[in-house]
Amino acid sequence: NVSSSRRISETLAEAGGNDGNKFGTLFGVFLPCLQNILGVILFIRVPWIVGQAGVLVTTSIIFLCVFTTTMTTLSMSALATNG
Repeated sequence: NVSSSRRISETLAEAGGNDGNKFGTLFGVFLPCLQNILGVILFIRVPWIVGQAGVLVTTSIIFLCVFTTTMTTLSMSALATNG
């Protein structure tokens, strides 16, 4: 119901609970998730992967991982922001 949602948003605005988006989708969800996934899971293991697989295969693996984590992060952003 539109009128009830309008009343709820007015009540939240009066109570100070509706400050708006402070970080947004990009800086609040997308970049922190991407930094966490790429920093912790992927790039800590790069020296070991290079030693085991070689430079060319490692580069291919990194591009595949970056693509996968980017798609995952976009999905998480969409879920978190109802977008």
